[in-house]
Formats: sequence, structure tokens, C-alpha cells
Amino acid sequence: MSQTVSTSPTDQSGRLPSRVRAVLVATGLVAAAVLLSLVVGVAVALPLLLGGFDPTSGVVLVASLLATQLSFAVVAALYLWRREWSVAWSVPTGRDLLWVAGGVVVTVTAALGLLALSERLGVEPVESVVEAPVLADPTLLLALAGLSLVLVAPVEELLFRGVVQGRLRRTFGAPVAVGVASLLFASIHLLNLVTVGVGAVVMVAVIFVVGAVLGVAYERTDNLLVPVLVHGVYNTTLFVLTYLSLAGV
Repeated sequence: MSQTVSTSPTDQSGRLPSRVRAVLVATGLVAAAVLLSLVVGVAVALPLLLGGFDPTSGVVLVASLLATQLSFAVVAALYLWRREWSVAWSVPTGRDLLWVAGGVVVTVTAALGLLALSERLGVEPVESVVEAPVLADPTLLLALAGLSLVLVAPVEELLFRGVVQGRLRRTFGAPVAVGVASLLFASIHLLNLVTVGVGAVVMVAVIFVVGAVLGVAYERTDNLLVPVLVHGVYNTTLFVLTYLSLAGV
């Protein structure tokens, strides 16, 4: 993928230094997506709550998830439209599929390994908003797996890899872009937590590693469908493993 790295401290119009501006734009895009998702989420969840649904029900969880993904998609699409950018999507080649397979193996292994290590060290796991609905109805995990493949992975990769990482790359180059985009990607998952603690640090570390793998896969293949597939299969694998564990299989 072609890279354009700016070394000038300021542009000719005297605006903010290009690197500062790039970080602010990337952070602002994520903040805008999160704020919009909160507004849309309340608009979607409030009628359900007034209608008698429990805040921890699967219906409210799925509705909130749909609201979040819609908001992320809108922010990403508006930025691409405004900047007249596009992202590269194409049918995966054989080489792309090797990256998908390798990415899935690395992300799943890293996630399970870090979680196993934290458990061995006695780190208390954190509670997320997904936990209560899933414990009440484990089959919800299968629905989340399906949504991850067809909605969550495509939308989040469009925003974080296609838009945020793409914007950062134009100023910093690929390595820094991957790192900062991965950090932003990991940080928004803190919003899913009901409790915080050392376990939250472990969770952020896991998601940062996953984000970095997704970012590298995108840079090396120039095909957004590659990190989309890795992301979707990674989430689905963890959801299915959790379902099987809860089902006692």
C-alpha cells in the first residue's frame, strides 16, 4: 500500500502541525462515532425499556449493538464522502486467504493465551454488558456470532482500519498508523465494561494485539476484506467457544 509521510511541522496555511492534526482527526472520528452511538442507542433502547424489556435482556443488547454499528458506519461513510476517499475491497486472492488464516490463528491464540495467563496469575475477570444477557440465554452468543460476521466486523474495520488507520497513514506511515488505530480500537471496548480493574488492562491488551494484527493484515494486502474476515472469524470463534463452555459441551 502506498504511503505518504509528512515531515513538515506545519502546512502552508499555518494550521496545526500535520501530525497533531492527524491524531486529532483520528481521535475525533472515534469520539464522534461513540457519541453518535450513545445518542442513537438511547433513542433505540428507551422505547424498549418503556415497553417493559429488562435493561440486561438480549433484545436490548442486540438493539444497542445495531445502534452502535449504524453510528460507526455513518461516521465512516460521511468522512469518506467528505474527503472523497475510498477503501480497497476486492475478492480475496490466495495470498489474502493465507493472511486471513494466519490472522485468525494469531489473534485467537493470543487472546486465549493472555486470558489463560491472567487467570493463572489470579487476575479477576471484568464484567461486561454482554455477561448478564448471555448467562440468561447462552444461545444469544450464536446470534452475536452471526452479527459479528455480517455487521460488526465489516463496520468496525471500515471505521478503524479503512478510515482511522488510513488517515493516520497519510501522515505517519503504516507502523505508527497501525499502533495508534489499534490503541483507539482497544480503548472503545472499555465502554462495554460494567466493572473495571486489572482485568480491564488485560482486556485492552488483548484487543490491542488483535487490532494490530488486523492493521498489519490490511497494510500487507491492501484489501479491507482481509481484516474483516479475520475480525469476524475471531469474534465468532470466541463466541462459539464460550457457548460450548456454557452449554457444557
